[in-house]
Amino acid sequence: LVLFAVTTILTTTTTAFVAPSLIGRRQAERRATLTVVDGDSRTAVTADEGANLRRTLLDAGCKVYDFKGTLMNCNGGGQCGTCVVAIDDEALGERSDWEANKLKGRPAFHRLACQTLVTADDATITLRPPAK
Repeated sequence: LVLFAVTTILTTTTTAFVAPSLIGRRQAERRATLTVVDGDSRTAVTADEGANLRRTLLDAGCKVYDFKGTLMNCNGGGQCGTCVVAIDDEALGERSDWEANKLKGRPAFHRLACQTLVTADDATITLRPPAK
């Protein structure tokens, strides 16, 4: 019983001391502005560095998929290839070997949005680019 009481007091004291210093604190995150091109429309989307591109675009209301892709996508698993986007100047890094295999026959600047992480670099993203 005494050990339980001491443990409870220490845990409560430590939590009460540590928690306030962590509340509301967050490291400053670097952000990128993505210019999303969908046909004739252009939309600016702000994203945190390290964010998944597919999730960022969907959360911003961008139409990542065509009709077939909407019905048959793999929900970001990198399996279907329906979330292909074109990224200017390799602004968000190079393709992985996995992507290169899935996107054979497409230009090097085409990426799978679900396998791409946002860097702090600003970029222009074209949704549903033609295959060639």
